[in-house]
Amino acid sequence: MAKAVGLFLVLAAVAAVAVGIAALLVAPGAVGAQGMPEVGCPRSEIVPGSIAVTSTNREVGRVSGHTIRFRLCPTGESPAAAGGTDRPVKIGLRWRKGWFLSNPAEAGIQLRRGDYSWHSDAAEELPAGPGSWIYSGVVFPFPPDDLIETDAGAAADWYFDIPSTAGMLNPRLPGGESGLQLVFYYGPSGYCKEYAHKVPLTLLPRPNTEGILRLSEDVGRPGGTIVVQGSGFPPLAPMQSIWASFVDLSQYHDLATDDRGNLEFEFQVPGLNPGKHHLTVEVNGGIVGVSFFVPQAWDGIYYTPVAEVAERLDGNFVRSFHYRCDTKTWIFYDPEVGHNSNYNAHYTQHHFIPGSRYWLLVKEPMEVILNRQVRNLTCRADGNCWNFIVW
Repeated sequence: MAKAVGLFLVLAAVAAVAVGIAALLVAPGAVGAQGMPEVGCPRSEIVPGSIAVTSTNREVGRVSGHTIRFRLCPTGESPAAAGGTDRPVKIGLRWRKGWFLSNPAEAGIQLRRGDYSWHSDAAEELPAGPGSWIYSGVVFPFPPDDLIETDAGAAADWYFDIPSTAGMLNPRLPGGESGLQLVFYYGPSGYCKEYAHKVPLTLLPRPNTEGILRLSEDVGRPGGTIVVQGSGFPPLAPMQSIWASFVDLSQYHDLATDDRGNLEFEFQVPGLNPGKHHLTVEVNGGIVGVSFFVPQAWDGIYYTPVAEVAERLDGNFVRSFHYRCDTKTWIFYDPEVGHNSNYNAHYTQHHFIPGSRYWLLVKEPMEVILNRQVRNLTCRADGNCWNFIVW
């Protein structure tokens, strides 16, 4: 099967472009090499507009090295960010999980200023805290005060160096942000708080990107199925990767375009956070994508994995069925069947979704709380133990 090598997403087809090599990209409003901006430093400890990045390769989904330049606020200008007296104790760089093919702390990342540096052996993995389930990263001890500014009192340039040998993958969205973030951790007494700053990076589409994608629906709840149709691709071309946001779906598909350059497949929406996401596919070396939305959970009730429901029934669960009106198909879950290769995995239920209707088969009557409601599951005199419920 085709295996993915990238993360994040892409927009539709665009004209061929040359590969960007070591291009310096400066955020709008960046300060020049001389002097400081007129505005004072915020609590973030970063000089406004000072973040810039040099990349060895800016194509979407490709391995690249990056050098992130930034300036720390002079020690006399930066107000305490936490508790009124604290200064940062650690500084770090973070990114969405899955961007590295190796352990981040062993990827050779350095933090430096001139000939002074925190070498890669000083790197530690991102501490637990807000967003740590989404992000990976590295942290270093915060630089001492005498290194934060130059002899003339201006802010000095600092750099995070990510070598290309680290295997970092560019996001899969042309023209989007890099997703890299600078973060700060504050003490003492175990207290920590992050202040993140997105690092600007203009990503370029791959040359000869072809084809377009269409979805049967642009709103999908976790566990729901969306049909994907594509056209305009090279005939009989292999599909190398499929991603739904940062979730790799390639293992469920092994596809190629037909003799007219068309393709069609279904994907099951993974457990993504509510909001806008992208489905992207790589065909014949080019990446194209299309947007879809995951709606908010209703009244704070989130989608429930079907295996969790089976566990709550404590051995009394037999199977469940759900009829999808949009596709005119039944999906089901049966622990005895599981993902048997004789059954089409796309018709297997993975979640109970708020507001949806289900047939639930049990072995014997019982009362149980499911989705914050008391359910009286019954069996008829003839032994029929099917129950119709609204989740």
